[in-house]
Amino acid sequence: MLKLLWLIPALPLAGFLVLALCGGRLFRWQVAWVGCGSVGMAAVTTALVGVDFFRAFPDRASYRQTLWNWIDTSGMTVGVTWYLDALSFLMVAVITGIGFLIHLYSVEYMSGTGEADGSAPAGEAATKPSTSAASAVDAVAVAIARSRREPSARRITSARSRVDRDCGQAQPALRQYP
Repeated sequence: MLKLLWLIPALPLAGFLVLALCGGRLFRWQVAWVGCGSVGMAAVTTALVGVDFFRAFPDRASYRQTLWNWIDTSGMTVGVTWYLDALSFLMVAVITGIGFLIHLYSVEYMSGTGEADGSAPAGEAATKPSTSAASAVDAVAVAIARSRREPSARRITSARSRVDRDCGQAQPALRQYP
């Protein structure tokens, strides 16, 4: 299982690439599965690598996996190598484990926005008027995301009018524009 060490950073990277390249064409549930799935699989891979690493721990304090040699000339070798010891494993386990929980929480948190069946495209979201600063910031982000689909001449005006409409009850200081 130690040979799977390279998958720990590769899985979230692959999830990022899928979402960056075609995330706007996917439905919300598909985006959630790709996002949570890639980080979740990295967390499971971390656990599998950790079990195998700590079985041989007293005999082997670290593990090196060379993916390829970049430069190999006259006695000097520079390679792309992953290095795993107990401290680096602890950090990887914390990052992938907590990262997976954050992804799960964010999917559940955002599930109440948009269409009830989750069929709305990933870039769309619904906002509710509120007096909190966080909701005002969310409304600005949603207005900007919505304005991407409109002709460029109306983007700024459209975004500001949506913020005014969505945050009409916000405090006056929050509705001022630079």
